[in-house]
Amino acid sequence: KIKVFYSPNTTYSLKIKEKSIQEIFPSLKNQKYFLLVSGNRWIKNNARAIYALDELYNSNDLIDFKVVLTGVNEIPPFFKKIKNRNNFLFLNYVSNNELSCLYKYCYSFIYPSLNEGFGYPPIEAMFYGKPVLASPLTSITEVCGEAALYFNPLSIEEIKNRILMILDADIYTEKVNKSITQYEVIKKRQVEDLDKLVNYITS
Repeated sequence: KIKVFYSPNTTYSLKIKEKSIQEIFPSLKNQKYFLLVSGNRWIKNNARAIYALDELYNSNDLIDFKVVLTGVNEIPPFFKKIKNRNNFLFLNYVSNNELSCLYKYCYSFIYPSLNEGFGYPPIEAMFYGKPVLASPLTSITEVCGEAALYFNPLSIEEIKNRILMILDADIYTEKVNKSITQYEVIKKRQVEDLDKLVNYITS
């Protein structure tokens, strides 16, 4: 018999020190932006999301937005294909405080991952009540539930469609509310499962 427990909650480390977004990232002052993470890992599929966003810039659908991608220790090959480079901010690995700040002030979190162990980044985004646009593969649907807008991670067109959907004020508000609720559901399960795991190991 195999016991299955949720991974422990990580949002306890997401505590922002008393600094504003403009103090940590001056270029994001008063700026709406989409956030993506793990830029150095191909399995996270960020290239397709970047292409989708770039095409939306071409069609003038994202005039007031920028895109932030973390975990980029060198400029990726696909950057050469981007036409609207000034709208993208590629960051290296960031501290917990910097990541917390990026989550807190982003407009929406995009997670096009092709494979996932548990799905911490979407949960961390929902900790701040952020709408999540995500791939429905592996564990992501279990973690995100109805809080996320899902897309085929292999389809640039579908990713574009979901980005346009989250620009709608009513859909945005709905997903904000569901993100807050879903985070509490997952956190409760994580806390309960951690207690069960400890009891299972020590019994």
